Amino acid sequence: MKNHQSPLKFILSLLIVLLSNACQFYHDTTAHFNAHFLADEKMNEVEDKIFGSYKDNFEEILQVLPPLDTTTTAAYKADFEYCIKKASIPIQYHKQSKWTDDCYIIVGKARMYAGDFVNAMNTFKYVNTESNDPNARHQALILLMRIFIEQNDKKSIVYMANYMAKEPMISDSNAKDFYASMAQFYRKQGNFPKTVEYLEKAIPLVNNRKMKTKFYFVAAQIYQQLGNDDKASAYYDEVLKRNPPYEMTFNAQLNASRTLPMNDPNAVAKGEKYLRNLLSDDKNIEYLDKVYFELGSFEAKRNNTIPAINYLRESLIANKGATGQRISTYLKLGEVYYQQKQDYKKAINYYDSAFALMNEKSPNYAKIKKQIEVFKSFTNSYLAVKESDRLLKLAGMGEKERNDFIDKEIQAEIDEIESERRFYARSQQKIANNQAANNITPALVTNNPNEKKWYFYNPNIKELGMQNFYRTWGNRELEDHWRRSQKESTFGNTTAEAVRNPATDSVRTNNVASNAAGNTTTIAGVRSKNDRLADIPTTSEKAEIVKKQLEKGLFDLAKMYSLLKDLPKAQQTFLRLVNEFPKSSYAAEAIYSLAQLCKETKDCDAEKYNAQLKEKYPTSDYAKLLGDKNFFKQTKVQDSVVNRKYEETYALYHAAQYQQALASLQNMEKEHPDSHLSDKIELLKAMLMVKTSNNLLEVQNMIVAFIEKNKGSELEPLAQSILDNIRKKTTGGN
Repeated sequence: MKNHQSPLKFILSLLIVLLSNACQFYHDTTAHFNAHFLADEKMNEVEDKIFGSYKDNFEEILQVLPPLDTTTTAAYKADFEYCIKKASIPIQYHKQSKWTDDCYIIVGKARMYAGDFVNAMNTFKYVNTESNDPNARHQALILLMRIFIEQNDKKSIVYMANYMAKEPMISDSNAKDFYASMAQFYRKQGNFPKTVEYLEKAIPLVNNRKMKTKFYFVAAQIYQQLGNDDKASAYYDEVLKRNPPYEMTFNAQLNASRTLPMNDPNAVAKGEKYLRNLLSDDKNIEYLDKVYFELGSFEAKRNNTIPAINYLRESLIANKGATGQRISTYLKLGEVYYQQKQDYKKAINYYDSAFALMNEKSPNYAKIKKQIEVFKSFTNSYLAVKESDRLLKLAGMGEKERNDFIDKEIQAEIDEIESERRFYARSQQKIANNQAANNITPALVTNNPNEKKWYFYNPNIKELGMQNFYRTWGNRELEDHWRRSQKESTFGNTTAEAVRNPATDSVRTNNVASNAAGNTTTIAGVRSKNDRLADIPTTSEKAEIVKKQLEKGLFDLAKMYSLLKDLPKAQQTFLRLVNEFPKSSYAAEAIYSLAQLCKETKDCDAEKYNAQLKEKYPTSDYAKLLGDKNFFKQTKVQDSVVNRKYEETYALYHAAQYQQALASLQNMEKEHPDSHLSDKIELLKAMLMVKTSNNLLEVQNMIVAFIEKNKGSELEPLAQSILDNIRKKTTGGN
């Protein structure tokens, strides 16, 4: 009996296994080739549309992966619902199928793209927890990371990155997606070295031609920003080999031109020829601002300052509203005027124009803001010194020489304005000719997809139009027939001598200079001769005020040169201050600063300045500092005590407790005779005496002496106001 049962059991077991396998085969086949296939095909189709519709911003380092923009994906709501519906069938009816995990992934993706991040995360977490398939778990974790990246959840991303790094047997496809996700994470953080590190891990695993090309482009951009031109050039070559869309081709070629070694004449000639050819290429009409910018930057690298400035100005004129490019051009113009032309006033104007277009999300916003603040401080100090020198020079001239000097000044400013107008007219005509040749009509809508407004609804473009109008036609009244040639000139009381013809590029400026030399301002931005003459310090009192301004300006300028690490000019300016103003309150600090600068300057004798400081200013704080390194630390403590006592005394004054306040001041003068607030203490004492003394003449003399002693001080206006009030009282209001 037993012998008969054994074959039977074997046959039954075999039948069960066969039926079970057949059942599994049925579920796997049905799930895969029916619902999963349809859902997967639709998801691939939608992903291609989402990624294909994303507009890369070539004015910055590209995003590695397109952001999860629910505004864009809202158009595919029906497709996502279809994917979820189809992918849910195997989950409900073929649970034992090996394709169930893949269906959950599709459901999670559909929810993620639709912006339902909570349910998407729950779906991916379920797959990671319940699935026995390591590939499905890894894919779920990578998609979960994608959501964390959008939510800027750094802690979760770092945790998951560490977890994935320890996982064995990650497939090439998942490894590629993981590296790309990490590259995107670091791109969003602005950590470009880590971004390119992960990109270079991902690139060998990428099979999609379009994705691989983009990864090469991003890597090239990053290496270019990091200063590795060789690597950048190699990656741009890889991009161009793959025949990308024209916009990427154009930008790759343009960026590659920046990597050329400027010490190689052949490479320079090749780069210059290439950039000039871009100007005549019909396909580049909409990119003319970029081409002119690159030509300007190229010339700036070669220290060809004037061509660089002209090309950059052409870029501004050709720009049709692309804010990012406009910012870059303004910044580059500021840099050229600052570093190569040393025209600091124009430089800061261009920096200001750039910053006005920026916001906190702009690339390098904080860095640029800080740089502009430093440049502004430097420019203000530089211009203050320049203007003081100019006024003192004019004060020392004879009347004829002075008049000739100012007439030349005015004419130079007028010539510059006219030159600007001629340049603008030529550029506009050149661009118009290019557009006509290519049947392109100038648009009233900006090229920026985020700024699709009609011209007059866009304040930036409207302001630009107003500036362009002024450059071409001058400061005209808003009225009918403003263009007619026989109208009275806007430059003064003359007739149409200054009206220009943009077509022939002719400009007449007869009588303009003579009008500017008269009583009125004849051109916007050009001051009249009378106004200039009124500034000249023709009395010893006025000259003394200008000298005080020069003294402070030299000190501030020297400190700015030190901050900007221009040590030779810092030393030169400090020395000028000490030589021209040996009795200056800044002189001791200037000599001490010269000694400190010697430590960073070759062949400079710091001891020479230390000896000079001890000899000429032995009682100064800086001379004391040479013998006691803790002097300023102790002084700082003392100053804080004086500050507190002064505030308490001032509070007593405001509370009309004048006698207590006066007693407190007298005590401060006794305990701290040379404090940093000695001038404020002296003025407050006079103010108290106005309230408590019957001898106003004595108080008046005190304040007169205070003003003489503290000319140019921030306290002078207050002291003068008190003096005027006392005089009114003593003269009966006359």
